Amino acid sequence: MGKIISTLFLLTVGISLFAQGLPGSIDPGSIRLVSKTEPKGEVVKSGTILMKNGIIGQRGDALEEYGFYLYYKTINGVFPKSQVTIKDGSVHDLEANVSTLWQNIFISKGTKFPNEDIVMLKRGDTLIYRIDGEYNQILKTNGEVSLGVVKFFIHDPPPISVPKEIGSKPLSRDDMQRALLESFEKIKQEGEVELKYELREQLFLISEGKRYSPTERNFIKLFDDRKDDIKRYLKENNVKLLKNAEITELFGYLSE
Repeated sequence: MGKIISTLFLLTVGISLFAQGLPGSIDPGSIRLVSKTEPKGEVVKSGTILMKNGIIGQRGDALEEYGFYLYYKTINGVFPKSQVTIKDGSVHDLEANVSTLWQNIFISKGTKFPNEDIVMLKRGDTLIYRIDGEYNQILKTNGEVSLGVVKFFIHDPPPISVPKEIGSKPLSRDDMQRALLESFEKIKQEGEVELKYELREQLFLISEGKRYSPTERNFIKLFDDRKDDIKRYLKENNVKLLKNAEITELFGYLSE
């Protein structure tokens, strides 16, 4: 094997590659190569995680240490009991969990509707809305406007060994996909590798099924009767709304 590529600026590995964390051969169609974009949200946790035998992390409760799921699994690995609402307005009792690694919902038993039809998931006091294809967990609400968070688990790809015959020529999509497949199979056969990861949280204002970036302009739009209060609060506290804590505190102030 020839040169090693291990930096993110070349590619991002499609998240579907790791879906379910199941063993077996890797389907070439499950690898999606895209240009690297700036990661979303604010970093709340970072470190390294083990990729062993082609699987990231360990199954079961150990995954919770990294924030893989919005819900915790029970000790025996069963997903928590939840209520989901689908597009037609019907409500169903299921055992389900939302993944921050894949931004997907996992259901322990089959359903008669696709996961994409789920628009809301509720478990106890936890409420999650699917908006713009992402799962938004409600943190606070005043009944009309809510503050929601989307959690992302982002990790580096493993080192990629490019076949010698490719040489120094520019890599085509097919070359890179083949190199990825060979590298993952090599890792599965030979052992394990540590990958750097970040758990990120991105906040949104949510109203009437739509979400808005938590900017001064959108706060004023959604709290139109509190315009003067918002401007005074931002000025007196020298707040720029660049940090999640600042956004949360302003929302709390307006919802008192």
